[in-house]
Amino acid sequence: MDLVLTVSDGNITEGSSISLVCKVDSFPPSTIQWFYKANGTVLLTSPDVLESTYTLTNAGCLDTGLYTCSVRNSVSTTAVTRDIPINVLCWPREDPRINANHNFGLSTSDNITITTHFLANPVPYFTWGFQNTSSVHETELVNGTNAFLTYSSYISTNLSAVSIGIRTNINEHWYGIYVVTATNSQGSGKISFTVNAQGKPKPPYEAAAVCPFPDRAFLSWKSGFDGGSAQTFIVGVNVQADNRYSIDSATSVSDPGQHQTANISISGLLADTQYFFMVYAVNKFGNSTLKQKVSCITKGMHGNVLVSTRPPRRNRYRQLSCGQCQLSDRAERVQDPINGRSVYDQLNTSDVAQASVYSDLGRSNHGKIKLTSFLINHLIQYEMLGRQSHPNFYDDLHSSTPSGDKTTYVNTVIGGSKGK
Repeated sequence: MDLVLTVSDGNITEGSSISLVCKVDSFPPSTIQWFYKANGTVLLTSPDVLESTYTLTNAGCLDTGLYTCSVRNSVSTTAVTRDIPINVLCWPREDPRINANHNFGLSTSDNITITTHFLANPVPYFTWGFQNTSSVHETELVNGTNAFLTYSSYISTNLSAVSIGIRTNINEHWYGIYVVTATNSQGSGKISFTVNAQGKPKPPYEAAAVCPFPDRAFLSWKSGFDGGSAQTFIVGVNVQADNRYSIDSATSVSDPGQHQTANISISGLLADTQYFFMVYAVNKFGNSTLKQKVSCITKGMHGNVLVSTRPPRRNRYRQLSCGQCQLSDRAERVQDPINGRSVYDQLNTSDVAQASVYSDLGRSNHGKIKLTSFLINHLIQYEMLGRQSHPNFYDDLHSSTPSGDKTTYVNTVIGGSKGK
């Protein structure tokens, strides 16, 4: 059996096509198979032939590698194979195989290590730039100056180009945007990273709630930047639209990672009832909430048929009347006349750590509400007693400053029962 491989040119540019021809001199005719050798994927099978052509169309960077022609007929004991290399040239771009962190929260005197992952062919060279938070101009970062060092590497077998930037003893002038540019013969690409002072987490986002059963709801959301400090999530539940949520720190959900989805299943609810949900992201510097509550109506019970009879309630937001006060971290703190705490205090994590319970959200068949949080390969069950003498409340007063669309959430009663 004689096997011949034919290819016009093994080097091609991204987006182009190439044809590989495999010919065999055999009797009887053979079955010819094409494989991508890196992972053994079968690309094409041609039975009872003397020739087979595999065409790679719209070639991408990750199509680079060895392609194998394998031939066997009814009288051969082993397959005859030949490999041919294909090299797809491509401009540098962020490696889609890596889930990278683009935000950092640091204290002064901390060190920072930024690792960039590019997909590129051929090998690129790197330049680093920096833009201070108070500047509109980008300056070049030179290796070995201003407490900044860089290291680079390239792995030709998987086209992975890595550049690492390290800056030691961070000061307030080094908060800002770091930009890495990779350039090769096919073009250039950039990846940017934001370095800020540590602070409270960014709000969770893209929340959704569904109530497919009479006694259960499913809530999901995506995690935002953790502010440079480990964050957890807690869920507030309400059957009214007045922005007052009952929460329990025991129902905290672990952070699945920035831009990843967290889920929780809430059971023990009443049928044909509209529930409102709020998600709080909490770290040691403070807390933030969803910009808008989510809600759903549990199914109604009618014999063995599930029906929904209650129309959706209108959402009513209670506005905070702030007078001449300014909603910012530098504003003079206004004391709550009831408990003496500032109306601008964020959720105190020491309070959150204490046991708090749901207020009476309605009587379920078992007298309690059960929340089950489920993340990737992780299942935790929590139970929250439905009636206690000293429930904790979280007031979410929703207001907008005249200068923009930024929403401020104010906590007025934390860590105890509300005054009367």
